[in-house]
Amino acid sequence: MRNGLAWIVMCCSVVWSQGGGEIGIIEELDSDGDGKLSWEDVINDMGESAGERTEIVETFKIADEDGDNLLNESEANHFVELVNDLPDTEY
Repeated sequence: MRNGLAWIVMCCSVVWSQGGGEIGIIEELDSDGDGKLSWEDVINDMGESAGERTEIVETFKIADEDGDNLLNESEANHFVELVNDLPDTEY
């Protein structure tokens, strides 16, 4: 298993640096192919311990601007940006 949080940040950085835009994280982590990330998709990648980190749970809720408990491309990118700013987060 990848080092979840670090992998999410690295994936998006590589996609953006290659001009790939916003689609990398969705394509890679979306388990049901609906074009959105669920909390389960995030936990599956980051590991169960991420669900115990209040700041990550709250970051997901903040990024979910439309309140549907799923992150579209824009919201997923916002989530990554917010996670990037969390203290005590290894990249």
